Amino acid sequence: MKSARRLVMFVGMVFLLIAITSYSSNDSTDQYRNYFSLRGEGKQWVVKHYQLEFSPESIKAGNGNIVMKGRSEYSTDSYHFHVYALYGDEKKVIQSHSVNSHEDLDITHIPTGTIESSDGISLPPDQIKKIYMTIEWYDMESEQWLDERIDLFNKDTSFN
Repeated sequence: MKSARRLVMFVGMVFLLIAITSYSSNDSTDQYRNYFSLRGEGKQWVVKHYQLEFSPESIKAGNGNIVMKGRSEYSTDSYHFHVYALYGDEKKVIQSHSVNSHEDLDITHIPTGTIESSDGISLPPDQIKKIYMTIEWYDMESEQWLDERIDLFNKDTSFN
């Protein structure tokens, strides 16, 4: 079972490395467009199919799902998630989403939605060290905020 999981992770990393190093050209100007399809798992949450597309002018992020592990129903009235990229000595927020409702919401399956930056700023994909998500939700039973960090990408991860 462990070796099958390692094989799946290895194949995923190979595809990720191919995506990072692949470049496409647009007529006479060299343009890059890199795609990441990321997955991560924490103690209470799984992030599936989180996608990033980098180009020189923008970042498109999202189109994934955040799924609560082992629950078919969980109600809250507030939750937040943020996706961060670490590159060089800097941290950039890639996507943020907050919901504060006056009604109970079932958060066992949260679609991330999709955003695109149009500020002309992108990240150099080959310099990204880590990508991770933080999720915070209000536990109505204990009346406390809970949180979890889910690693989605770590450039230094080794499968040896």
